[in-house]
Amino acid sequence: MAPSDVWAKGRQMKTIVKAVTALGFAFSLAGCHESIEVRQVKGGTLQLCPGHTVDQMVQGFMGSPSWESGKTDSGKVFVNVSGDITFKNKPVRALIQFNVEGDRFSFNALEMNGVPSPNLIAVGLMQKMCASAK
Repeated sequence: MAPSDVWAKGRQMKTIVKAVTALGFAFSLAGCHESIEVRQVKGGTLQLCPGHTVDQMVQGFMGSPSWESGKTDSGKVFVNVSGDITFKNKPVRALIQFNVEGDRFSFNALEMNGVPSPNLIAVGLMQKMCASAK
């Protein structure tokens, strides 16, 4: 291989490495972006667990948690956190929804595997999450 070919291959490799690095950085930034509402709920506390943030409760109890926020057609703002939990000795996917109003938020709903759960079950779950908080 001629020296000019080696130089061209090296330059091409540097370009590929730069492109892959840039893509990785872009994906990491996209994954780190959280709405103001998500940050508000994660950093906030619930009345039934004043010693821990909601994020600490989630991290200590849910597997693979994911957060999202949105707005209904009527303008209500919500934050959802979903993750894997065990309920009655069976693995389920739980979704907890919070309503956000200004600088305040409150629990709204709990679903397990897409099925709405009664508030009594939600309160019990939140208490267990509080006890498991990191």
